[in-house]
Amino acid sequence: MASLGRQRSRPLPSTMWNIPLELTDQRVSLLRTYRYQDINQQEKVIYIGDTFDVGTGWPVKLEELFQGEQSEVEQTLNELVESWCETNQVERSWLPQVTLEQQENDFALGENTLYLCLAETGVRTDSPGSYLVEIPLEELQDLLAQDIWQPDEEDNG
Repeated sequence: MASLGRQRSRPLPSTMWNIPLELTDQRVSLLRTYRYQDINQQEKVIYIGDTFDVGTGWPVKLEELFQGEQSEVEQTLNELVESWCETNQVERSWLPQVTLEQQENDFALGENTLYLCLAETGVRTDSPGSYLVEIPLEELQDLLAQDIWQPDEEDNG
């Protein structure tokens, strides 16, 4: 068969890691990272968070972590994302606004941290691929459902 002028290219290198973050009698939470080189040989990272209910095996939705009004939760999350952006020198406009619906399953819980896996809002040549926004659960304490997180007693006394 005649060649169509295409060169066979070798696959671009990629790796995937699964990191267990939380395992309790109620939830298991995993953070996956997928590292690859794009067509321009730029390294990219995609973060994928998964949190499952141990009793049912079903994914936990982000909204299930919180009590109170959805608008208050979303406003607080977006303020904390903005603070994270300032600390990490990331343009806030590069990340989407966080809504409980859009961020429904793409998060993970650590012992004291909520990890939001946020895709970019546009394509840039200097793009890392996606962002892992780390929010201390302490900063969400008043909004979290009671069974999600309790501060260490040692820290309060």
